[in-house]
Amino acid sequence: MNPYVVSAQFAAYVWYEHENPGKSEQEAASFARRNWVSFLPCAHKGVGKLLTKIAEPRRGGIGNSWSKTIRNSRKTSPRKPLMSS
Repeated sequence: MNPYVVSAQFAAYVWYEHENPGKSEQEAASFARRNWVSFLPCAHKGVGKLLTKIAEPRRGGIGNSWSKTIRNSRKTSPRKPLMSS
């Protein structure tokens, strides 16, 4: 989905929730789907990309990608001894 659309829908959802605290989440989501175009001027591509990435299902176990990164960063490569001239 287009990151600008995602960001605009999120902005519409948050605005509706703020303005109508007693309403349900379903009503806020419906409002956001109907009126996201009005929120395009405040949409940000980076926010839309972030929201899309957060919503993606994870592959593997929880924290799997971080543990691999940490494990790989601890590995040291064998180094040749420095030769003095």
